[in-house]
Amino acid sequence: MAHRDVFPYFARPTSAALSRSVASRTIDLTYAWEDNDHSPLGELCRADARMPKWTTELSASMGRISPSRTEPIAEGQLPILYLSPTRNPAADLAGRDARLIVELLRAQAFRDRDDKSLKDLRGQLAGLISSVVSKWPVADAEARVAGTLADLTDGVSGRVPYLATTAVDDTFLARIFEFLLGTSGGDRIDAHRLETEGLGYSNLLQLAVVLASIPDLTHQLPKDEAQDGGTDELDTDSGSDAGADPAGLTAPDDDQRSDTERAAAMEEALQRRRMEEDTFFAGSFHAVVVLEEPEAHLHPQLQHGLVQYLKEVVERRPEVQVVITTHSDEIVSGCDPEDLVLFRRGEAEQPVARTVQTFSLSQTKLARARRHLDVNRSASLFADRVVLVEGVTDAMVLRALARVWAGSDRVRRRFVDALTITVLGSRVGPWLPELLTKPGMEISSKVAVLGDSDDRPLPTWAEQRRSGCFEMFLNEPTLEPALVDQNESIIENVFEQMGIKELPWTEGSEPTPEGVRKWFAHKGKRHKAAFADLFSQAIFEDPTAVTVPEHMNRLLDFIWEGFRLGVPEDEEAELGGDDTLQTDAGDVNGDSGSGSELEEGSP
Repeated sequence: MAHRDVFPYFARPTSAALSRSVASRTIDLTYAWEDNDHSPLGELCRADARMPKWTTELSASMGRISPSRTEPIAEGQLPILYLSPTRNPAADLAGRDARLIVELLRAQAFRDRDDKSLKDLRGQLAGLISSVVSKWPVADAEARVAGTLADLTDGVSGRVPYLATTAVDDTFLARIFEFLLGTSGGDRIDAHRLETEGLGYSNLLQLAVVLASIPDLTHQLPKDEAQDGGTDELDTDSGSDAGADPAGLTAPDDDQRSDTERAAAMEEALQRRRMEEDTFFAGSFHAVVVLEEPEAHLHPQLQHGLVQYLKEVVERRPEVQVVITTHSDEIVSGCDPEDLVLFRRGEAEQPVARTVQTFSLSQTKLARARRHLDVNRSASLFADRVVLVEGVTDAMVLRALARVWAGSDRVRRRFVDALTITVLGSRVGPWLPELLTKPGMEISSKVAVLGDSDDRPLPTWAEQRRSGCFEMFLNEPTLEPALVDQNESIIENVFEQMGIKELPWTEGSEPTPEGVRKWFAHKGKRHKAAFADLFSQAIFEDPTAVTVPEHMNRLLDFIWEGFRLGVPEDEEAELGGDDTLQTDAGDVNGDSGSGSELEEGSP
């Protein structure tokens, strides 16, 4: 809405899209060039002392959003190629108006011949089409119509019809070409139309065409190839001006030309100007590819590799910038932390952006975040409330006990089911909590850590970071013994199901935390996963028989605190604990509220 040069063109949104919570309905755009940026447009702006910057005001006009903008940069120099989340590759690459293919052909002509003109291709196609006019049944049908028209017009002023072909322009090119997809190693004849292909591969094809359609300003032809028009000459049966010197590179001085030659040169220059005006890209430009939800219909194995490839593209081609919006852990795991911008709601429910690059993290912590933000840890960036745990068994048991903590409260149960529990695979250190809860720049509003004390006090870094956003809770001294108190009978049943013959307690007595601790520290090390699985199963079978350890109760209370989904206090008791609540207000707050609250913390 704030930019003029956006492709493909899309209809103006309705005025309902204007924000009601933001008084100033404006969008400010500012470009900045990094010190090591040597892109073509960047060099041009430095030379002219110009910086792309403008403000767009959005207003309602006849039920639609009307943008008013003043842009100091020439049209075409800051193009945006927009791949919406509802994109249709079949229409863009195989439809009747596949203009993207025309831009692809122009980019290829520019790469091979340093000239975006497609007149050679048009001439060849015109020759091929013209050759069929004299063939059957075209010529015979034309003759039949000519006889009938002669009878109708000879009495006044005779007319003769000719069945001609359409003009070979960009519209024609967009209609006759379409992309097909085939299997690697197969033949062209076996390729099939995009309508029959999986959406994931079609989306990747569309992105590949977009990237290839952007003229490569970093690709320089050898002078002899540029002047000779490339290595491949097109055969033009129509006798067009294919192969002619496109810009008069080898022509004599102007005063030595004849009037005919000067007129031809002027016509050539005029055609070039029209072509430049009609193409989407100007001479020097900075192209921004906005890619929304690339994970849609894309296999997880391809998502991480997609990000890595795009990083290589922007490194190799400084005139290209890529902006991605995503909810995919796989996509985020392929990004550098300083490239991330996370959108969430502030305390007053206003939209805020958190840019990791502005967190002033040390290079050591940034490097650690870069190494450790794999798929599992990246999930924490999408959540407003996060629990960090050391291992898989902690996550499994905590989720099961959280369902006991939720009880019959419907909203709490849904909160637990949607709660992000991130497994770090090691002792929880300060780097991820610091990234998520930096004061004033919080990515998550609540972060809790469940760790093992191992007979040590709370770490100093955790003590110093304690706040309304962050808290750490410890198993004493590890997970398994911390579950024993008031759950002795369940522990006995779990050991019996595991088939343990030498129990860590004497017959006739009950399990003790100390005995369970010693057993898991030595003989029971390899049984930890089985224990967690069976303990969680026991909770599922009879939640009322389980007591949630006190420190886990406090953890869940902390992470839940303030999570009210916008429900007034007087409705809160009614919403909690009534599974058969029939009121519309209750259903709306219970069903849609939970999802929307979690969504607000997503990038």
